[in-house]
Amino acid sequence: MEAMVTRTRSRATSLIALVAVVLLLATACSDDSGDESSTETTVAADDATTTTVAAEDPPSESPAAGLRSDLTALFEEQVYLTGFTVQAAAAEGGDIEAPEAAALAVAGEESATELSEIFGAAYGVANGAEFLTAWNRHQQAIVDVGLEGAVVEIVAPARDAVVATLTTMDPEADFAGVALALEDSDDELVTTVQDLAAGTAGAAVELRTAAEVMPDVTFQLAEIIATHSATEGEVDSPESALRSELTGLLQESALLTGLALAEIVEADGDAAAPGPAGVLAAVEENTVALAGVMEPDDVGAEASFVVVWSDHIDAFVDYTTALVNDDAAGIDAAQGELVVFRDDLGVLLSSRYPALTKEAVAEELVPHTDSILAYADARVAEASGAEPVESARLLREAALTMRLAARTITGGLTAPTS
Repeated sequence: MEAMVTRTRSRATSLIALVAVVLLLATACSDDSGDESSTETTVAADDATTTTVAAEDPPSESPAAGLRSDLTALFEEQVYLTGFTVQAAAAEGGDIEAPEAAALAVAGEESATELSEIFGAAYGVANGAEFLTAWNRHQQAIVDVGLEGAVVEIVAPARDAVVATLTTMDPEADFAGVALALEDSDDELVTTVQDLAAGTAGAAVELRTAAEVMPDVTFQLAEIIATHSATEGEVDSPESALRSELTGLLQESALLTGLALAEIVEADGDAAAPGPAGVLAAVEENTVALAGVMEPDDVGAEASFVVVWSDHIDAFVDYTTALVNDDAAGIDAAQGELVVFRDDLGVLLSSRYPALTKEAVAEELVPHTDSILAYADARVAEASGAEPVESARLLREAALTMRLAARTITGGLTAPTS
C-alpha cells in the first residue's frame, strides 16, 4: 500500500555524509557528521581547506571524539549487517543472491568501505584498500561458516590477516589488544550466524553479545590512529567515551528495531510470533542499557526513560502491524504516538540537563522516527513484491540518524551546568 508518512525534515544520505567525513579527516583530522547542524567551522586557506573545531565546542565535538565514535558505529554495524545478511540468505535456502540478502550484503560492503576510508585517511589510500580487502575476506569467512557449513577454523587466519595488515600500516603500534578483542567478537559472531542460519529464536540477542566487544576494539584503534595522525582532542576523555557509548547503543536500537519490524512483516503482522518476540527481547535489553547511560545515578529518571523509550518502540510495532493490515486509523494513531514520544523525551532530558531544551530534543528525534517509518514502509512494500529492495539502505540511514543524535545529546549531557 502507499506509505502514509509525513516527512518533516531530512538529512544527507549516509554515504554522502560519511564520505565527506573521511575526506575531512584526511585533510584536517576533523570531526564526523558533515550534516547541516554541524557546529564546526570551515576556514579556507589560500590553497587548501581545513576544518577546525570552534573554541567553544565541547570536548565531545573534538576530532578525536568523532574518530572514536565513527569507528564504534562502523565496527558494530559490521557485526549486525553480517548477521542480518546470513539470516536473510538462510530464509531463502542459503541463497546470498536473493533480493533481501543481496541488498544487505551490499549495505555491508558499503559500511566496510567507509570503515576502510578512515584507515586510508590516516595511513594512505593504498593501506586503506589493503585493510578493506583483508576485512572483507574476514567477514566472508564468517558468512561461509553460517551459510556454507565451512569449518570455524577458517575465521582465525582471516582475522590474523586483518591484524597483520594493521601492523604493516603502523609498525610502531601494538595491536595485540585489538587482536584479542576481535577474537572475542568472532567467537560470538560465529555462534550467532550458525544460530541465525538454523532459524534459532532469539539469535538477535547473541548479535548484541558479539557487538558489545567492538567498543574495546575501536577505543584501541582510535588511540593508535589519533597518535599517528596527531588528531586534536582526547580519545579517552569522559566526553569521548560517552559519545562512543551512546553512538553504539542508539545505533543498535535502530538496527534491532528494524530487524524486529522485518520479522513482524514476515509474521503477517503478528508481533507476538517467535521471530519478532525474540528480537524485541533484544531491543528491550538495549533500552535498559541505554537508560543506564542516559540517566546515570538517578533511578527514577532511568525508569522514566525506559518507559518513554519503550513506548516509542511499541509505536513502531503498532505502525508496522497497521501497515500490514492496511489499517489507516492504526497508522495515524502510531504516528501520533511518535510525536508524543519526541516531546516526552524532550521534557525528560531537558528537566535534567539544562543545555538540552524540549524543542531541541524533539527536533533531533524527527529524523530517527521518520527513518524507521520509512524502513517499515519499504519492508511492507517489498513483502508485496516491490523492487528494487530499498530497506537495507534505509536501515543504514536510520542508523546514521542515531549517530548524529548521539553527537548532539552527548554535548547536552556533558555541558557545564553553570
